[in-house]
This record gives sequence, structure tokens and C-alpha cells, in this order.
Amino acid sequence: MVLLYDGSLAGFFSAVFEAYRLKQSKTLIRNEKAYLPELFSETRTIKTQPDEARRVLEGITEKLGKRGLNLITRAFLAEQKGCEDAVYRFIRKGLKTGRQIIDELTDPDALAVMKMSQKTDREYHRFLGLIRFRKLSTGEYYAAFEPGTNLIPLLGRHFASRFSDQAWMIHDKKRNTALVHIEGGLEIIGLEDSFILPEDADPWIKIWKIYHQKIGIEERSNPKLQMNFMPKKHWNYLPEVD
Repeated sequence: MVLLYDGSLAGFFSAVFEAYRLKQSKTLIRNEKAYLPELFSETRTIKTQPDEARRVLEGITEKLGKRGLNLITRAFLAEQKGCEDAVYRFIRKGLKTGRQIIDELTDPDALAVMKMSQKTDREYHRFLGLIRFRKLSTGEYYAAFEPGTNLIPLLGRHFASRFSDQAWMIHDKKRNTALVHIEGGLEIIGLEDSFILPEDADPWIKIWKIYHQKIGIEERSNPKLQMNFMPKKHWNYLPEVD
């Protein structure tokens, strides 16, 4: 049996819930957007059910603690090929044996989950220092980036704390999703493929260039050192870099 979900974490947890309900340990869970039908495979599309996803989340937290939940979440957000298989098996083992599975790195699924989680964490901490906002003519602030892992669900708390009194958007151009902060509320939204930022950010770009020129230390102004920390594919989204 192949269970298809919508690609979201809540959708994945809904599929995990359904797999337990079906009592089929060998069930496969696949993102419906990337799934290629296989001959003789029985498929079932699972709708995202918030209540069922919450029950799975609570079960993971009870058995594996917050550390286990964080590992699972970040491993899933790494979006590596086959991540659903390793994460699903890790969840099953964890719900059966408890927290000891977290540090059993001789277990292939525990090791895979740990490595995927670390990949997401590394990129998360890198982008905390790379994301730059531009002020739009309407007064809101906008930032764009293209992370390798799905960081949008992880960024809310940090930026809401830093910019609690501002309206802003962080746009993941690779996935065409955005984290939006308005009047103290946070929302993850999907954007149309045709979404285009208005050409109104020149004043804000100039401010960042002045900042870069006046307080830049050698490491900050040295393009080679910048490249080591920040791949050039990300430079288009940093106003301070020519």
C-alpha cells in the first residue's frame, strides 16, 4: 500500500496515522506531487487531517520527547529523497521502544534521521545570518531566498521576536511559499508561480550597501571569504553584495 500525502508535515503525520489504522507496517508514504505510479501498486490519497496529525505529534512527544520531535521535524524538512521511509520507520521504532532509539546510531533509520536533521539545522543557522529584508513602498518588508531544505516552518519564532512590530514576508522562491507576519500573527502561505516583487526597494538596498561599506571588516568585505560561507547562488538575495 502506498499512501499519498500533500507534501506538508501535517499531511505526512496524517498519513502516518492512517498507516497505523490500516495496521500495515510495510506501508509506503509518498509525496503526491513527486510520486510516479508503479505497476501493481495500490495507492490511497490521504487528506490532511489536523486532528489526526495532532494525535501523531502528541504520541511522538510523549514517547520521544521534544528532542525526538525536533529530530523528526527537521529530518522531514530536509526533503531528501526517501526521507519519508526513514522518518516513518524511525517513528514506528520510537513509539515502540521509546527515547533510546534517538541515540542508537547503529540503527540505519536513526542515523539517517540524525543526518537529515543536522543538514536542516546547519542551513537554518546559516540563513539566520543571510536573510535581509527590503522595505516596500507600501511599508512592509520583504526578503527572498532559495534554501536547499524547507526552512520556512522554522523561521517564524526568530523573526517574529526580532521584528514583532513590523509587517514582513520571507519568500522561499524555490518552493513558492512565504512566511507572513502581520499584526503579530504568523502565517505560511503558498504563492502563485507568477508572483513578482514590485520594483520599489532601491532606497533600502542603498542603506544596506552603505552599512556594508562603512562597518565591513576584512572578513566581511573579502569576496573569497564571503563565498566560503555563502554560496554565490544566494548572493542575488543580499542587497549588500554587488
